[in-house]
Amino acid sequence: MKNRKMILLAALFGLMLALLLALGIVLCAFPESAPETAVTAVPDALQTEKTEPTPVPEPEPEPTIEPVEEPVPDSEPLPEAPPIPDFEAPKLPIRLTLDGKPANRIMSDGSEHGSASLAAGSELNISSDAQIAWLYIIWDYIPSELILTGENGKSQREQGNYLHQLIRLEQPGKSISLLTPEQSMICEITAFGEGYLPGDVQQWQAMPGGQADLLLFPTHADDEWIFFGGILPYYAGHMGYRVQVCYVISHTESQNVRNHELLNALWHAGVTYYPVIHTAPDLYSKSLGTAEQQYGEMAFEEYQVEQIRRFQPLVVIGQAVDGEYGHGAHRLNTACLMRAVWDAADESCFAASAEKYGAWDAPKTYLHNYGDHPLILSGMDEPLAFFGGKTAMQVCYESYLFNQSQEKKDSSWVFSAKYNPYCFGLYRSTVGEDTDFSGLFEHIAWENFGRNEPASPNNA
Repeated sequence: MKNRKMILLAALFGLMLALLLALGIVLCAFPESAPETAVTAVPDALQTEKTEPTPVPEPEPEPTIEPVEEPVPDSEPLPEAPPIPDFEAPKLPIRLTLDGKPANRIMSDGSEHGSASLAAGSELNISSDAQIAWLYIIWDYIPSELILTGENGKSQREQGNYLHQLIRLEQPGKSISLLTPEQSMICEITAFGEGYLPGDVQQWQAMPGGQADLLLFPTHADDEWIFFGGILPYYAGHMGYRVQVCYVISHTESQNVRNHELLNALWHAGVTYYPVIHTAPDLYSKSLGTAEQQYGEMAFEEYQVEQIRRFQPLVVIGQAVDGEYGHGAHRLNTACLMRAVWDAADESCFAASAEKYGAWDAPKTYLHNYGDHPLILSGMDEPLAFFGGKTAMQVCYESYLFNQSQEKKDSSWVFSAKYNPYCFGLYRSTVGEDTDFSGLFEHIAWENFGRNEPASPNNA
């Protein structure tokens, strides 16, 4: 019995030893393996309702900032505008040579009467002991182009645009050469140094298209003073309005000096926009019928329509229906104008200028001494600061006297009760009849025409 127990214990011990040996072998074969962790079941009583995990918000994207392009500075800073000089430019003594020889002294004799001819390609040299900054040239006939060459050899090209032409030299110097590609005629050359120019040096400018406030149609040079009186000094000089004058007759072929007188008179009265002069010759006629035979019944109308469309005036003024003293050209001028202000508004009339400028319906048209109840212009005899206390009518008379080529006339021509330069009747209006007769621009609403009324800077 004892032996049997011993055998049983030995067998049990051997079995345990075998199991331990087997376990050691397994652990050696899988040293990295970890035993699985037993999962203990949770009792139903302790189980809770499942909830979805709270989502973690994604971070907001950084705002995209567009790169701001820094301005690239100019390689060279813009030059500052030169200060306006506070001293008058000196008139300089000059020497003139033409192709290396002394030039005709008539070009520097201080008078525009008489001229010297420059052959095409001839070189006129203008020299002075001081720096020349400005040239003021009075041409007898406007050249198409001129070339100015300075001491440094650089050339400056200028268009021949005005009979009295002011040129600012790009490179001031003591010697300037002038050349015109075609034959030209010069009446007078004046040179100035740096500074602001004297008031009698004419600095003409071209009226921008569609910008005129007032448009006058005189027939001849001097008619604008005898029959229109103080209108030009008052509105152009005193009021600072944009005034355009368009003559229907040319004096170029018959008596060219009258064109110089015309410009001198307008400038004296404060007109700064260069006039337009038709090509029709100066012919005398005693009746409307004779003028129609000389010029044609519609000779001036196409020209007038074109100027009305080109400048788009708010007020148009013409001469008397009877030609004041019966002059046929005066009468034809007005007869054509009375149709032109209607035709200018009709695109089917004179298609060429309608296509170029468009139609224009001028708001108001006045004629000299027209109608039974004409407007009597006021303010013409009041002292005006712009003219040093002179009245518009006094300046009118002074301007009239520039027409020296005409026979000497006294002031009765300008102040004549017969011609009454104060009196103008409303011939046509798109803005209603005059009611208080306050002036030519009564009832004109400037903003309706896309314009601002001039601020009258010349009144002070």
